[in-house]
Amino acid sequence: VAEYHERGWTYAEASWAALIKRSGELIFDLGKMTGMQIDRADLVKACCKERAPPRLPEEVVAALEVKSFADADEDRPLVSRLYTEVFGRMLGRVKILSYANQRWGDAEAAQVCRVLATGSLDKVEVLNLTGNRFGEAGLRQLAATIESGAMPMLTTLLTDRPNHLDLRAACEEHGVEASKEVPSTMASARAHTERARAAASPSSGGGTTRSPPASTQSHRLMS
Repeated sequence: VAEYHERGWTYAEASWAALIKRSGELIFDLGKMTGMQIDRADLVKACCKERAPPRLPEEVVAALEVKSFADADEDRPLVSRLYTEVFGRMLGRVKILSYANQRWGDAEAAQVCRVLATGSLDKVEVLNLTGNRFGEAGLRQLAATIESGAMPMLTTLLTDRPNHLDLRAACEEHGVEASKEVPSTMASARAHTERARAAASPSSGGGTTRSPPASTQSHRLMS
């Protein structure tokens, strides 16, 4: 039986999750469960998975060529087609995209920029890249991506280095506000979401019991 990360379906699911889901409490590797977890906090501590940079369809399709499937002739082209379709559909509806607090460097910045440059994020308004370690090369590439006009609706870029010369120039030319701080409207909306989530949590005494979020890397016996 193929190792978990060598299975085609689970690899595709992880790649889908990397596109737009927040890390932290939304991306789990249930293969790390030991059977000792009794609540959500335990699950988060044991199974929270670091987020991989988003992957282009052609990169996923190429990787799937060496992944394991129960029925490779049928499943491999199916998963390849599904990833390509979902890539455009998921990114095409995003308005706020956060790749924050990943500690990514220039290699990951280049990968992110390749995805941003596809033009699929034509509705994104806020891009949060704070909490990463982009150096000179990564910031210049990000500036070039903004300069290309690949994100025509972008209004706010959150970055730890908003005053980088090339980045600032590209943002000013395209009417994008570069800042370290989360806009107050965005912070307010996030606080409202967190309050609603806490109210629905069983530990809060309110709402109905909810199971932990489904893993984006669920085990599939068929893979």
